[in-house]
Amino acid sequence: MDRWVGSAGICINEQMEILMVKSFESESWAVPSGGIEEGESPEECCVREVKEETGYDVKVFKEN
Repeated sequence: MDRWVGSAGICINEQMEILMVKSFESESWAVPSGGIEEGESPEECCVREVKEETGYDVKVFKEN
């Protein structure tokens, strides 16, 4: 059985609001996410999926 491998982006603005998307096929809200394409890192997937689903340019960062 194949397993799904993907990334999701949790985007928070200055007002501490979380960016959510709603699929055309569903009434549910979720964070932007999708499957990793061949040769793509999880970080690249996250940035691409957020752009595709919201139009926003984002960057991945980690707090120390």
